[in-house]
Amino acid sequence: MTTVSFDGQYVCLDGKRTYAGRVYDGHPVEGLLFNVRAVQAIFDDAVPQTSANWAYPDTGAWDPDRNTAEFCAALAHWRDHGVLAVTVNLQGGGPLYVPEINRHYDNNGFTPEGELKPAYADRLARVIRRTDALGMVTIVGFFYWTMLLRMANADAIWRAAREACTFLASCGHRNVLVELANEIDVVVDQTPYAIFRPERQHEMLSALKAEFPSLLFSTSGGGAEVDTGRGMPPPSSVRRITSCCTATGCALYNSPRRWRRCRACPRTSLHQSRSSSTRTPRLCPTWRSPGRTASPGGITIKAGTARAPIHGKTMSRGHAIATMRPGPPSVAIRRPR
Repeated sequence: MTTVSFDGQYVCLDGKRTYAGRVYDGHPVEGLLFNVRAVQAIFDDAVPQTSANWAYPDTGAWDPDRNTAEFCAALAHWRDHGVLAVTVNLQGGGPLYVPEINRHYDNNGFTPEGELKPAYADRLARVIRRTDALGMVTIVGFFYWTMLLRMANADAIWRAAREACTFLASCGHRNVLVELANEIDVVVDQTPYAIFRPERQHEMLSALKAEFPSLLFSTSGGGAEVDTGRGMPPPSSVRRITSCCTATGCALYNSPRRWRRCRACPRTSLHQSRSSSTRTPRLCPTWRSPGRTASPGGITIKAGTARAPIHGKTMSRGHAIATMRPGPPSVAIRRPR
């Protein structure tokens, strides 16, 4: 059984720091968590009109179980390339940012009343079992803003969080990190739920941590905005109770000041970055030639691209995640290729 833990700001697997003694391009990578953000690995779409967009070319139909199976089949290859973690989400992420899809699709792992859907739980369990067997970590996100709009009320959100935690705790796996919500500052902007506001995020995290002490908790921001203070670092009330802090790097590229703001957080930070190319839920088991991205903290991030052919077109999305801590002098930033 794979166990994830923290040694100060270093990530450990089975009690040992990741990438022990390893150096890449002159920079130490010991204790980092190279990681692919694959939030659509357990994706489904309950709306027939939009689910047709994800149909497999060879069958003409969308198949969520096939999607998860192909994702799991790819993991050994990713692990061979040094990837030690993947991020999935029970409400996924935006599959395609066009109005006729983004406001209508339904990829909610919970009922509107907050009950965890068995089919989503089964696909999530398959991912966790596979990563556990490979010595990898699964970062499990609970909420995404578009699907939060499908929840009945705040009570339903609390129920959903508790049901997800109950399920994860019952699985008995120790290779799991919980991410309460993806880009929680975006959730605040786009939904009416005050529980996600910066001054209140700690309430749900504290309650869940007390009820489920075996789980490790975090939440994610959309990236530091130096002038406004939005995003990273998160409020001290959140830092005190989470195992790690997560930033999504869309707003961090090309801004060394923002990177330094994230790096200054006195807590292990998981950085999730992604390309601006089209988002797709279906991942075929392809790991293209790894590129690299480097942060001003001197931490080199290996980056890859998941590719999925849809209707004869190849849509790609690059991802890179690493833990950040104080490092050598600044180096250039560039996007994954």
